[in-house]
Formats: sequence, C-alpha cells, structure tokens
Amino acid sequence: MVKISILKEDISLELLLYLVLQKMEAEELVTKRVEQTEGKPSKNIYSITQKGSEDLEKWLKLPIEQESVRSELLLKIFLSRDIPVKDIIKNIQQIKEDCEKELLQYSKIKNLLKSHNEQNDRKKLVLWTITLNNGKQGAEAKIKWCDETLELLEEIKDLYIVLNNI
Repeated sequence: MVKISILKEDISLELLLYLVLQKMEAEELVTKRVEQTEGKPSKNIYSITQKGSEDLEKWLKLPIEQESVRSELLLKIFLSRDIPVKDIIKNIQQIKEDCEKELLQYSKIKNLLKSHNEQNDRKKLVLWTITLNNGKQGAEAKIKWCDETLELLEEIKDLYIVLNNI
C-alpha cells in the first residue's frame, strides 16, 4: 500500500482517493453505485456526471501552469556540508535504484499498451504513450544525474576523510 504524508500524518493513497471521490460526489461531479459481490466486500463504482465531464473539459482546456521547483533532495544536498559524503552517496544510490525500478514499471506499462493496441482508439493510445514517455524520460534523466553526482561525490569522499583526520 502506498503511503503519503499530509501534515505529518501517514495516509494511504487509497484513502486519499476515496476522500477526493466523496468530495467530487458531494459536488455532483461523479455518482457512486455500490456493487454487491458474493463472498467479497462490496465495490464502489464511480461514474462521471455530465457536470463532471463539462468541468473536466474546461480544466483540460486551461493553460498549463508552470510547476514550481521544490526539491527536498536538492535542498538536502545543498545543505549537506557537514554530513559525511558516504551518507549522501547512500541516498543518491537509493534514488537511482528507485528510478531503475520506475523504469521497469514504465516498460511493463508500455508492453501492456502495445498488447491492447487493437482495443484502444489511436488518439487515446498516443496520449497514453506521451504520458508514459514523460515519466520514462524523467526517470532516465534522473538516473543519468545520479551517475554524474555519484562520480563527483566519489572525488570528494576521500577529501572529507582527510580533513576530519587532521
């Protein structure tokens, strides 16, 4: 289960999704139908309403706002002057490993899209591919950055040890 932190409270992504869906239902953007299943918990099936479709279309046509760059990673690196380089290296290696796992997921999704090519219309497939490529290329760029960063950190790793032994 994926967890995220909101105001220092852990909350499951699934719970957050249901909270958003409840709010959308209250705003009449979606409707909910409960489907009973034998021997299993009931399922909530959500459908977009006409009002929800209209609001979604309006939102999709709005200009895209530039995302502000806020990176906990870069802030921590920038302020890590007194942190042992080996600890910074360990964090960068973990980030690289996470990005490599992410790339595997993108590859699986791409294969899934290819296998369902006939079932999906061309426009939908192109839009999904564009979205997938953005994530894939972002992960590849971060892996490249991690490799370059690890090389640079290796250059100063011994310097930190020498300075602390003086």
